[in-house]
Amino acid sequence: MEWSVGILMDKGTSIQLRRLIPSALLLVAEIVVAVVLSLTLTPSRKGFVVYDATLNGPYQPDSSIPFWVAIVVPLVSLLLSIILRHRHHLRGVTGDAPWILFFATAGVTTAIVTEVFKNVVGRYRPDWLARCVPSDVGVVSIDAFGATGADNPTCTNNAISESKLEDGHKSFPSGHSSTAFSLGTVVVFYACWWISESRGKTPTMMTAWRRAVLEVWSALQIAWAFAVASSRVIDNKHHVSDVAAGGLIGTCFGLLYSYRAWIEAGPPEGRPEDDGGGGVDEDEDEPLHNVSDSERYILQQE
Repeated sequence: MEWSVGILMDKGTSIQLRRLIPSALLLVAEIVVAVVLSLTLTPSRKGFVVYDATLNGPYQPDSSIPFWVAIVVPLVSLLLSIILRHRHHLRGVTGDAPWILFFATAGVTTAIVTEVFKNVVGRYRPDWLARCVPSDVGVVSIDAFGATGADNPTCTNNAISESKLEDGHKSFPSGHSSTAFSLGTVVVFYACWWISESRGKTPTMMTAWRRAVLEVWSALQIAWAFAVASSRVIDNKHHVSDVAAGGLIGTCFGLLYSYRAWIEAGPPEGRPEDDGGGGVDEDEDEPLHNVSDSERYILQQE
């Protein structure tokens, strides 16, 4: 009996991983596209007014929250959640593979969309004038608004690199914000998926505490995303509308890929199925009562 259950577990794992192959290949393709776009796209150039107060913020080279930190924090949060969920047993840990895959897919897809919009829109950052230090300020009037890039004063700030100057045209939308909200949303829905495994069970004090902790954990993910977005305004890297648009983009893709992960992962281990769970599968010779709910779900979908 133990041998047959082991065979079923291996089959369930194989089925789940095989179903993820197309999505994994798509992720690889998206990574290639993201790299190509980052190397080839250039932002559009628009006219600007040297008296525009919205572009006159001070320039600081470093960000309060670096981009890599905006990625690492939700990544560590997701991995920590997975480790804590399986702290007492390793069986069924592969059931969380869809969440890791679509967490990465959400981040890469969000990055692609954000980068395209940044270059197409070409909006100046709030610290543009400090980056550029335009020439002939005294003879440029407010009538210059809407003029072509060639008609605008040239930049004279030799202390800043060309790449930093070009980055000054990429304000809308905020990449930090879209990434933080996209990845954070997946972590929040993983916690919701985890909470759902106790649905239908007799409530216990342990269940109540676990739900409360996961709710606080989810709130922290949302708070972190807002902290990243706020830091971009404080650092004069983005306008408020930039971070709002970035947050909207990130949340949309986070919701999309959280749904995909939830569907692919199936019911979390421990959650009873609608048929009462357990029992004997009529299509199999061996009973499935010792197989986890997530493994049973995968086998039934095959």
